[in-house]
Amino acid sequence: MAQTEDKREDELAQSSEAGATVKAVTAPVETSAPRGASKKTSSAAPQEKTPAGRSEPAIAKPVEVSEAHLIEEAVAEEIDTLQKLSDKQLDAAVSVANSFTESLQQLTAEATDYSKKYFDNGAVFMKTLLGARSLSTIVEVQTSYTETAYANYLAHLVKMGDLYRSLLEAAATKTGIARPR
Repeated sequence: MAQTEDKREDELAQSSEAGATVKAVTAPVETSAPRGASKKTSSAAPQEKTPAGRSEPAIAKPVEVSEAHLIEEAVAEEIDTLQKLSDKQLDAAVSVANSFTESLQQLTAEATDYSKKYFDNGAVFMKTLLGARSLSTIVEVQTSYTETAYANYLAHLVKMGDLYRSLLEAAATKTGIARPR
């Protein structure tokens, strides 16, 4: 028996010297599992031993040319579909951003106009109030200013509300969340 083992070692040494590789298949390996779980076994992939004794993974079976071509075409079609979808989404996002920018400009313009009117009306009110000589005139000027300021404020709120509503409607229709009326 010792002679057969020595003979195998000599053959292995001779094949290693000649540069040949020897294939070794590993046996199933037990892995540790958490308490209460059953132990699983997995078989490792075949390994090739090089003359230096290092293990390297075995080379996978080559895929046929026709299969590779079909796979390549399918992947190319999927990439094209994804590209078209992303282009649509990008166009929708740009459209919403442009609409949003225009609406913000309108909101800013309305707020600026209201502020100018408010300060101009306040300046006129103060001049009129300082020129009043009697208590009844002061009450009249103050009442008139209050009514005008309240009417202007309500008009401003309605206009700002319409601008905000149009902003939200445009964003909703362009992104497909809501349908236009």
